[in-house]
Amino acid sequence: MRLHIIHVLILFMGALPVFGQTVGTTEKSVIEHYGAPQVERDQGSKKIWIYQNGTRIVISNGLVVESNVSASQPAPQRTVEKSPPPRPQEQSRPKVVQPAPTKPEVRTSRDSKRGQPKLNGLGMLIMSLGLLIGFAASIWFIVISFKESILWGLACLFIPLASLVFTIMYWSDAKKPFLISVFICTPLIFLGAFVGTA
Repeated sequence: MRLHIIHVLILFMGALPVFGQTVGTTEKSVIEHYGAPQVERDQGSKKIWIYQNGTRIVISNGLVVESNVSASQPAPQRTVEKSPPPRPQEQSRPKVVQPAPTKPEVRTSRDSKRGQPKLNGLGMLIMSLGLLIGFAASIWFIVISFKESILWGLACLFIPLASLVFTIMYWSDAKKPFLISVFICTPLIFLGAFVGTA
């Protein structure tokens, strides 16, 4: 059973956006740590900041709510633009006014993540349904193992492969949650991943 729970958690964490170490921090501290973003988009109550190295940070109500920054990923290099030293101006030449810099072109989410596909809403819904059913089947399996004995329940929670042994030994009791997990949960997760990235 422990393997089922670990399997579900690994799939669940792979399905969700990667939340980095900056989630929950303030907008000001993000600017202090990473500098100004290369691209800034406003989407209603959310701001999406994209940095040169592909780092994407979503801010809502002044706090970071989503980020693809991981603990192992270094902060993007802060670029400090140095102005060129002043040139001596000649008296006869008029001063040339430079046009204001244009906003950089907006990249799509696929460009900014360098080829990593993004799950759409239907895919996330199907995967979430599969994970929810798998979680319910795992809880059901643990309850059955504890009904058999407290030692079986603890073994299924903490000892690897004990849930497989319990399933084989007590097939008549454990077959329903096991079959639900294998034939409903797993296909829904893979279907959601397939539909979500198509």
